[in-house]
Amino acid sequence: MSPYGKRLQELLLLAEVPQGKLARVIGISHNHVSQVLNGVKSPFTPEIQERICTVLNLSDADRKELEQLAAISKTTFRLRQGARPEEFAIVALFADTSTFTAHTYLAAAKLAMAAYEASIPQFAISAQLEST
Repeated sequence: MSPYGKRLQELLLLAEVPQGKLARVIGISHNHVSQVLNGVKSPFTPEIQERICTVLNLSDADRKELEQLAAISKTTFRLRQGARPEEFAIVALFADTSTFTAHTYLAAAKLAMAAYEASIPQFAISAQLEST
């Protein structure tokens, strides 16, 4: 599931709107909604996403978050099941950049390090200790 699909699923649950009802209201198939939520298809177009935001009565902050997650969740690549948002962000950095700059490499390195540290228990424990 992509970060976009995961967040949209959470928003649907919070609003108590089933996938089938959303599909009917915005005028697309239930199957298409399911595929987007599961990361099989790319996030919805901005026009459809605007309809979804209206149906779910989303705040400006939720709308912006969904837009940002859509940008890093495009399925022009496949990541392993359970990939974290950082991993999607790294791939999105390189997918959207035709010429790599020092800034692009630095941003990717920071994201990769954060993802790596989050995956190793000793880093998670030391980060918790440092924050106390």
